[in-house]
Amino acid sequence: MSLLVALLACFPAAAVQADNAPMWESPEGLTPGLPNSRVQMAGETVRIAVRETADGVMADVSADFDMLNPGPDTQMVVGFPSMAWDVLFVNDRDAAYSPVTFQAIQNFRAQSSLAQYAPALRKVGGSGPFSNSSWFVWNMLYPGGKPLRVQVTYQQQLMSFKLYSPDFPAPTAVPVSYVLRTGALWDGPIGSAVITMTATDGAGLVPVLPPTQIQDGQLTWSMNNFKPTEDIDAMYVRAAKWPELKAAEASAGQQNASAADLVQSAKTVLGVFVGNPESEFWLSRLANGINRTPIMTGHYAPLIRGWAERAIQAEPDNSVGWELAGDLDQAVATEKHGWLTCWPTTAAAEYQRAAELGSELAVARLSDMQSNRDSSVFGGIDDCAASRA
Repeated sequence: MSLLVALLACFPAAAVQADNAPMWESPEGLTPGLPNSRVQMAGETVRIAVRETADGVMADVSADFDMLNPGPDTQMVVGFPSMAWDVLFVNDRDAAYSPVTFQAIQNFRAQSSLAQYAPALRKVGGSGPFSNSSWFVWNMLYPGGKPLRVQVTYQQQLMSFKLYSPDFPAPTAVPVSYVLRTGALWDGPIGSAVITMTATDGAGLVPVLPPTQIQDGQLTWSMNNFKPTEDIDAMYVRAAKWPELKAAEASAGQQNASAADLVQSAKTVLGVFVGNPESEFWLSRLANGINRTPIMTGHYAPLIRGWAERAIQAEPDNSVGWELAGDLDQAVATEKHGWLTCWPTTAAAEYQRAAELGSELAVARLSDMQSNRDSSVFGGIDDCAASRA
């Protein structure tokens, strides 16, 4: 089981945190997952506190794993990912999971009620999905027929401000994902799990997978007797933008919200999770955000589209709602580098209506779309409806 804190596809870096896993010395070298092991994870409690520092965004992680070995005493190599690239988490050799990128963690400590361990860095061998990934590894005893609590603590920088500049500002939201699926490396189902994420100092967390409880900047997921098949995703929103985000949602939630209020709320949300709506590369960023990031596809994209429709219904002669609808429909038909994959007839009609209402922006959008369509590379692209038939 592992905790994945990964920047989304539109950001240039990613970080991962992960729980311990059974390991063994296979003919190919050190390998995650121990065949025929009977050691079970009876329960776990994971606490993740995300905070902003002068250098970036940090996570302090503390995890307690209640393990049970129903068989005889077992001496086992245990591992914890430290650093790797292009890793696929797997349940077995035929089931590939999402690629992730590890970055080095700091102050890693592991102990149990029997001993405090001195983990050493080693690389996984072989040619499988974990090949060449670096792990903290230690050897420990799982007593037969007795519960054993294993504790792990560490810190990790999720985002470094040193990677950004005034021309390329640091993102205002950082993804936080807890990868539950690697719990399948232990024998049988997990008895119980409580995963808590907390934002400090005025920042906030927005869940993708609905939590069991939301309270005072804290998300809690509680599960019992389960074999994990999906992960937990959330977004940490930095303190400078969290009040704006909540105010935007509250404004759009008013029944009598004006078209301008609804569109401004949408731009605020998109500004937090996608980027500045006034930037040069806005539409390609919007396409990446709307189509490819879990927080947008699973939560905000449907919400923002609803705001655009309400803006048009409330004030059909105001161009701002038509402009927003056009941007959203063009983004759906735009690939990650900014080229149209098909001709977005609906977006063209929405821009045309906004242009008729005096929008210079809509005129420019239509012109850019037509240039895109008439380009030598993508000339003659089909209407989106026809291309999907």
